[in-house]
Amino acid sequence: MTWEAKREQSYNYLKEYKQELTQEAYERIFKTIGSQAIENFFTTKESIKRLIRLEKNESSADKLIGEYLSSVK
Repeated sequence: MTWEAKREQSYNYLKEYKQELTQEAYERIFKTIGSQAIENFFTTKESIKRLIRLEKNESSADKLIGEYLSSVK
């Protein structure tokens, strides 16, 4: 899969949740995906869900990091 296709796949994951976000929140996550893609990191559906939780103030960054670290052990 090409870099562009991987980036588009990440954007498509975000589009699935667009109706749950304000326009500003959607744009912030959209820009985050683009910034990460520049570094060759492509956002997964789970990563999108975490970013949405942050935007909706449903979780803190520290809590999400803890959850992630627990999941990779």
